[in-house]
Parts: sequence; structure tokens; C-alpha cells
Amino acid sequence: MLAEEAPVRSIAWSERGNCCSLPSPATSGTRRGHVQIWNLDTRSSVWRRSHPMIRVSGVAFSPDNSYLAVGGWSGSGGIEIHDAQTGNSLSFLQLVNRQLDVADFF
Repeated sequence: MLAEEAPVRSIAWSERGNCCSLPSPATSGTRRGHVQIWNLDTRSSVWRRSHPMIRVSGVAFSPDNSYLAVGGWSGSGGIEIHDAQTGNSLSFLQLVNRQLDVADFF
């Protein structure tokens, strides 16, 4: 569940339609945003990870559902690529002095 004070700024649906991902920004008392994948068939969380960015504002599944891109900012923007099944971080690109509000695959 998301904290009441944490607005949902983005939602991503997997191509198969059975999973969705929700980012949430840092809430009071924390300095890290979060991203979570839900299995809609079982109505359960697949994984949830804290994120180094305070505002996690964009998520997107890759076309084959293998990866999840997470975009956000914490002074500087960045995008992190996760393994969609495990939540493991695979890559992180920091954008210096830039804000990133969108994450997407093409």
C-alpha cells in the first residue's frame, strides 16, 4: 500500500497486462523514494525497492517485460533500469543539474 501522503505520479502496465508498477516519492521522515511491482492476478507485491532518488516520478516496462525503467530526481535527475522479475538494479544513469519526470522504452 502507498502512504496516504505519497501521490501517485505514474503507473506502468506490463505488456501482458498482469503486472503494474507504481512509484512513490519519499514521505515525511524518509529521504528515498520507492518503486513497487504488483502482480494483478494474485493481488500481491512482486517486489518493492527503495530508490536513491527522493522523487520517483516515472516508470515503464520494456516491450518484452524483462526490464523496468525508473526515472526521478533528487537535486539531479536519473534513470535506473531494474530486472522486472527480481527488482535487481542493472544500470543507473545520473543526469547532472537536470530533472527527469518520465521514463520510457522505445
